[in-house]
Amino acid sequence: MRRPSLTTEVETEGHRLPRWTILSVTTLSSFMAAVDSNIVTIALPEMARGLSTGISLLGWVITGYILAAAALVLQSGKLGDNYGKKRVYLIGFAVFGVSSAFCGLSQSAYELIAFRVVQGAGASVLTATSIPLIFASFPPAERGQAIGVNSVAWAVGAVAGPLVGGVLAQIDWRFIFYVNVPIAAAAIVVGAKRMPRFLDAKDTGAGGLNLVSATLLGVTVGAVMLWLSFFDWRLIPVGAAGLGFFALAESRSGNPILNR
Repeated sequence: MRRPSLTTEVETEGHRLPRWTILSVTTLSSFMAAVDSNIVTIALPEMARGLSTGISLLGWVITGYILAAAALVLQSGKLGDNYGKKRVYLIGFAVFGVSSAFCGLSQSAYELIAFRVVQGAGASVLTATSIPLIFASFPPAERGQAIGVNSVAWAVGAVAGPLVGGVLAQIDWRFIFYVNVPIAAAAIVVGAKRMPRFLDAKDTGAGGLNLVSATLLGVTVGAVMLWLSFFDWRLIPVGAAGLGFFALAESRSGNPILNR
């Protein structure tokens, strides 16, 4: 019997499941999240001139995005488990697209950094829910191949980010952010229409959010990112203490964000 292709629609839990569409949308989101992690790198001098600020401050346009994405990704996964992967994924894409528009409209470095943090939060949702959506959409024999496609898209996006940013900066650095808006809008429309409802099924055993552990993880990651930015040795004990308290809180929690 001929092995079904990725584009074949199959019966899954009583639903006609367009696997190719789901893989395309989740792969696009992984690509965008990776691109935006470093798309502004080459454009920083243009942004500094446009916003009349120093490049050292604008370094947080990159750091703020990565910090939010890293610190929130575990809780974003919990949100998908508790409120439905499809619903949370589409909300994350909307946050990513809207915050991208506000990044482009920013009139100061502080506004841009703040909106980049929000954009990173949206990216954390896309990252945390993409693989579970693929896992729920494909049979076991094809999951590895589908996840591989998604992973390749992330890697390509990480490499392509500076190149795409450099090209767009030649037009206007604000296009670096504006370009995300129509892509996100199209992905939301397609995802809302084509992703089946059973992907919104809630995991009753997932447990609620763990805000204490999430805060401690954010402090730890933040201290590390600040140290990498300013090389202030006083940040090392802060990060170490945050990691220690995070481990302690996780060991005593009945609802850890890292399952043991």
